[in-house]
Amino acid sequence: MAETQYPFVVSTKGALLGDDQYLELLSICSCVVQISLVCDKYDKIETGAPSFEQRLAIIRKVSPKVKRVIVRIQPYMCEVFEDVFKNLKKFKESGAYGVILEGMKFIKSKPNLVKVAGDFCYPKEKLEEDFLKLRDEAHKLGLKFYVGENRLRKMGDSLTCCGIDGLTGFIPNKYNLNHITHDETKPEPTKSQKKVGTGCCFKSFYQSSLYNNFFKDKSFQNAMEYYAKNKSELIKEIFGL
Repeated sequence: MAETQYPFVVSTKGALLGDDQYLELLSICSCVVQISLVCDKYDKIETGAPSFEQRLAIIRKVSPKVKRVIVRIQPYMCEVFEDVFKNLKKFKESGAYGVILEGMKFIKSKPNLVKVAGDFCYPKEKLEEDFLKLRDEAHKLGLKFYVGENRLRKMGDSLTCCGIDGLTGFIPNKYNLNHITHDETKPEPTKSQKKVGTGCCFKSFYQSSLYNNFFKDKSFQNAMEYYAKNKSELIKEIFGL
């Protein structure tokens, strides 16, 4: 990656990132670093990972050496809203460029949760209430605000939520359900996405021999259009429409 200057994203909560040998290499790469970090209350449930304070120290060390550092407030739980609100200032002071928020997805039903596709989630209205306050505070501090929560994608500063927007060399895939649903410019598929055979990845959505053969000779564009048309109700549910 250093030799070719091919742009990439590293996403981690590990301490290895701050080691000098890796930091030296990252400093000559075209790299955006994402560090998962919510609050110190998570230390109890993220045993084995660096603590909240240790990860803040890693951000301070890494941020001057890479293109950007993005803090992944994922998974966000409403119970720690006050902690996250206060921590936004710490993230900015540590050198973060922006934050990404996405609500916790639960496997089992719990009180006050709603079912969205195969997950149990916080109600959209509750997350929106929290995210609005956090977005206002982030912007006051000069932090970019991105949303990985599908039902609230449009709240983010960019529909591409990984924090690469505007960086030279970084070209996001915009021909996806998120952009097709929300982007008023109507994104177009790339040249490669129009090639026959690139739609085979959609087989995993159906898990049957019939669809294995169906998607085998489809382009990514054909497969995306087929899925968007035939799964319209599921798409509305996922994106909270």
